[in-house]
Amino acid sequence: MDCGMAGLGAGGRSRPSLVLHAYLARPGFLTLPELKNRVAPYLMGHTSTDEKKLLGRVRRLKGQLEAIERALENKAPCGEILNLVASVRGAVNGLTVELIEDHIREHVSNPETDTDEERAQGAADLLQVVRTYLK
Repeated sequence: MDCGMAGLGAGGRSRPSLVLHAYLARPGFLTLPELKNRVAPYLMGHTSTDEKKLLGRVRRLKGQLEAIERALENKAPCGEILNLVASVRGAVNGLTVELIEDHIREHVSNPETDTDEERAQGAADLLQVVRTYLK
């Protein structure tokens, strides 16, 4: 994908949703053999059960990013801005962990319900590694 000026709006601001949409909509993207029996990568139907919780996380992230923007506009001290950025990073990691865990449970193996003990244990180990390294 060309990462030049594509997707940039007025003032050079990024419009990632348009860039992502263009990337995913390119010819042949969803016809690859390995994707034949899979849901398109931008559709996560299983997250609809936790949609309110996920959207709440995203809205909090949006508020944190707006706080960084205000701090920069008001020329806040560097330490304050760095603390705000660190909080955003932690929130993004938390969201990432939740999405990865949901994906593993839905598409790989759910350790609580999988009847194959070896696969269930492998999934449980993987979930623990994700929690350990991303939180």
